Amino acid sequence: MKQFLRALFIFHFSFFIFHSVFSQPISKGKFRQLFTQGNLMMLDNFHDTAVKTFLKLYTADPSNANVNYKIGVCYLHLPAERLKAIPYLENAIKQTTGNYLEDEPNEKNAPEEALYYLGQAYHYGYRFDEAMEQFKKYREIIGKWNMNLVKEIDRWTESSKNAKELTAKPVECTITNLGDSVNCGFADYSPVIAADESMLAFTSRREGTGGQTNKTIHDDFFEDIFVCRQGEYGTWKKAKGISKTINTDGNEATIGLSADGQQLYVYRDDAGDGNIYISKLDGNYWDAPYKMEASNVNSKSWEPSACISADGNTLYFVSNRAGGLGGRDIYQCHRQPNRAWSEPENLGPAINTPYDEDAPFVHPDGITFFFSSTGHTSMGGFDVFYSTKVANNVWAAPINMGYPINTTDDDIYFVTSSDGRRAYYSSFRPEGKGEKDIYMVSLPKAFVQSVAILVGYLKNRDGSPIPKNSLVTTKGKDGQVFTSKPNEATGKFIQSLLPMKRYEITIETNNNKIYSDTFFLPQDSSYQNLGRSFFQKTIMTD
Repeated sequence: MKQFLRALFIFHFSFFIFHSVFSQPISKGKFRQLFTQGNLMMLDNFHDTAVKTFLKLYTADPSNANVNYKIGVCYLHLPAERLKAIPYLENAIKQTTGNYLEDEPNEKNAPEEALYYLGQAYHYGYRFDEAMEQFKKYREIIGKWNMNLVKEIDRWTESSKNAKELTAKPVECTITNLGDSVNCGFADYSPVIAADESMLAFTSRREGTGGQTNKTIHDDFFEDIFVCRQGEYGTWKKAKGISKTINTDGNEATIGLSADGQQLYVYRDDAGDGNIYISKLDGNYWDAPYKMEASNVNSKSWEPSACISADGNTLYFVSNRAGGLGGRDIYQCHRQPNRAWSEPENLGPAINTPYDEDAPFVHPDGITFFFSSTGHTSMGGFDVFYSTKVANNVWAAPINMGYPINTTDDDIYFVTSSDGRRAYYSSFRPEGKGEKDIYMVSLPKAFVQSVAILVGYLKNRDGSPIPKNSLVTTKGKDGQVFTSKPNEATGKFIQSLLPMKRYEITIETNNNKIYSDTFFLPQDSSYQNLGRSFFQKTIMTD
């Protein structure tokens, strides 16, 4: 990181010398015109174009603290270029005023708020002591006249303290970019996986269904869902658009996937009223998503994320509806005997904070819960946390997954393999291909209970498609029931089971029981060895 910052400084210095020697002066009228244009662009959140405008003014007057301030603020709003803000904000704080005129082109001073923004830039650059120093200076300036701002500054200071502690004790892991088959030069995020890791679906801002013209006012492509299959040696085949029945000219995003990979939970913004949809895999094709009809799940508020437990009986979702603890909260609903969902329960203060929580994922063990939060002991932006369920709606205190899994930027949409040794998530990192990329985390120690994945195939003797109403039911002696509908094209079914238990498996077609068996899973069962045992097993039907 120090080498990177040194290179950045050299670049900035060279940039300054080049323009000092070769640039032409700008008239006062032109300066005023460009300054006003840049301000308007910032107000409309076009920070990428605004920074180019202010850089032109910088060439004419590099000592102008206000211009340096504007450039620094613009870079802070561009995730891929945040560290570029540091030298400009360092220049800005040399000349600040408490009587700052934001829209006045003749203003050459920077506002005292430049200290606050420099603290943020230092934080993103892992210069935590310097960040806290700037936060302290700005806090002393504003005193107690704005308690909301004081709380915000204190929150940044706390994040810097957390980050300093976490980076001092990095967790043992290997983080790998999933490469060109998955990631591209645009933002890629929100990965979801089947329990056997045979399929990965994710959201991307690359060119998709609507073509080149299907962009937002900020020139970003609308969200589309892409999918890739796992090839030999654990590599991923080239990602493809999932289906035109799912992807449209609007935004579609992955938010959850059932353990068997046959129900995809999709987010659609619905003109600002974001809601949860479900698409079902019909053989080899995905059906058009339908909106979850449960009015207690989707509401007039925003529901951007959801996941389903491996047994299909608990739904976790995110909402900013009234009555929460603040910002976005995580809720749960339980499947009723009539298949309807119960009234939502807020997961409470053990999980939710006055800040934002998002991206829930429950491991197939049924008790290990991963989510992202800007609260708790976050080291900046969204951090990944995990907790364990003690009882129904009773959760242990969340634990930060640690550095380098978490960074000073957003780390979110964390889903784990069934054996807990791998995880997939989206993160912004300097070495990435786009704004956000999807990474795999390899962990020497699992954070989850041992889980076995039963993978089976149901086939007819003559090779014809299996009946549509085929059903696989596995019952544990403790009363837990897992029900799966095999894929009609492949006959494949997947179930997540806990070891040290005896199970009875029953297969029905046309309401007739065609197969039953009992088996015991030993303690050392895992996805790998149980998968091989059942992978080739074929149940023949008449």
